[in-house]
Amino acid sequence: MYSEAAMKEGIEMVAEGGVASAKGFVAGAVRARMRPDWDKLDVALLYSEAPCTAAGVYTQCNVVAAPVVITRKHLADGAAQAVIANSGCANAATGEQGARDAVEMAQLAAAKLGLDPHAVVVASTGVIGTFLPMERMRHGVEAVELSVGGGLAFAQGIMTTDTRPKQSAVKFGKYTLGGATKGAGMIHPNMATTLTFLTTDTPVAAAFLSLMLKEAVDVSFNMIDVDSDTSTNDMVVVLANGLAGGEEINEDGHPLAQPFAAALTHVCTDLAKAIVADAEGGTKVIETTVVGAASPEEARLAAREVVRSLAVKTAVYGHDPNWGRVLAAVGNSGCHMEEAKTSLWLVDAQGHELCLLKQGSPQPLAEGEAKPYFEALEVRFRVDLGLGEHTATAWGSDLTEEYVRLNSLYTT
Repeated sequence: MYSEAAMKEGIEMVAEGGVASAKGFVAGAVRARMRPDWDKLDVALLYSEAPCTAAGVYTQCNVVAAPVVITRKHLADGAAQAVIANSGCANAATGEQGARDAVEMAQLAAAKLGLDPHAVVVASTGVIGTFLPMERMRHGVEAVELSVGGGLAFAQGIMTTDTRPKQSAVKFGKYTLGGATKGAGMIHPNMATTLTFLTTDTPVAAAFLSLMLKEAVDVSFNMIDVDSDTSTNDMVVVLANGLAGGEEINEDGHPLAQPFAAALTHVCTDLAKAIVADAEGGTKVIETTVVGAASPEEARLAAREVVRSLAVKTAVYGHDPNWGRVLAAVGNSGCHMEEAKTSLWLVDAQGHELCLLKQGSPQPLAEGEAKPYFEALEVRFRVDLGLGEHTATAWGSDLTEEYVRLNSLYTT
């Protein structure tokens, strides 16, 4: 479903679109068996025919994977032209050897593509504390075949416990913006919570691109939660090669600034919600919209706390209409609230609402009236704090026995 902003800016979905949808981008992936038990595409490559302005946001974890360190250095000048990524091994907590291996990944991709290694973004995902099998990496990079149709393979090549590839693309005017993401566990709103790569043929100045990316991430990847864990390898990177032509976007007043921002936000939100829908062990998506907050940050705090609450997650999994857990989560969020002014509704897919709490007073409900809302594949809460005009939406997953099983066997 398109956001109101997206529809206003004339944004259209690109069927089966992804990182190679924008003009001048090609991609691909191969099976290099980065783990001995791994039978998946696991070395992925993305390339732009022209140099790109580029920007990234990165993990806030104090344990930072080697590829994140290298990518931050390579993007310091706001430019890049390619991405090399692998799954199966995170190359995190690997010391000096890990740093050398991340640098070599960039060098391998650069040699294949005829680039300076500093023009290459490096990313890894998988098991922490193991070294990259560099001989397999070397063969893998050499074997990757790039094509305009390779976006799906790229999206598959960065998957770990994901059950399906996640990609999205839109058109606005003559421009295209697409992306691919991975993520199913260790997902928490603390910067990026994923590996995500975005591409566009729009001409965008590096400083403005960085600002727009941070704003888009803030309302998308920073508003999802699966398990309250942030990974060591998280990054969201955008490349803009400008090959569709036109005047460079360098400030808010540019006529393309708002359409570009809406397209970027739409794709980021689409990809972020796809992560939650594919959460490890998940059976449902939880959406919480908070309105009536005194500030944007107050709304964000409340919405995020509801979707990260273990009590709420397990109630949703069990179809238990224990809405008091939602109210308690809002109260524990740190946002300013007054119980006597707070209201709570359940909302179904058609937009019908069931009021559970009105200005601090529980509302009469027939037996079983709320349960169908909890049985839906998407369980939606709307909270009105009654204190202002600000709003925010967050998305999370339920918590199941399967999540425990998957994560208790991840390396075995």
